[in-house]
Amino acid sequence: MGHNKTYKFLADAERYDADFLVVCWNWRCRRRVVIDRATLLAVIGHKRINSWVEIAETKMRCLRCDHRGATIKLTPGGSPQAIKLQPGAPLPPKGVGLVDWCLAADDVERKRLIRQARG
Repeated sequence: MGHNKTYKFLADAERYDADFLVVCWNWRCRRRVVIDRATLLAVIGHKRINSWVEIAETKMRCLRCDHRGATIKLTPGGSPQAIKLQPGAPLPPKGVGLVDWCLAADDVERKRLIRQARG
């Protein structure tokens, strides 16, 4: 999105018809993931995280390097590589990453992720 698009809350992405580009804060990792706005807003609401962009950025955790914190930017909506939560799928439990949960193919894979998160 252009630099003239200002937003303070995550819900402002609806106004611009945009998805979220999430970039890890770790300078060695810098992993970039595009997340569908409905998916990210559902997870943020489920985990009761404040929807201010600055607060949500500090709560994100990278799945590759396990570093806390990410930059959240707006990107044009409808991207085919955007990670989306399947309709009717449950939200990820605590300790399970959103990306892994969305990419899990079936219930067996989701149960494995839950066991892995519990230790």
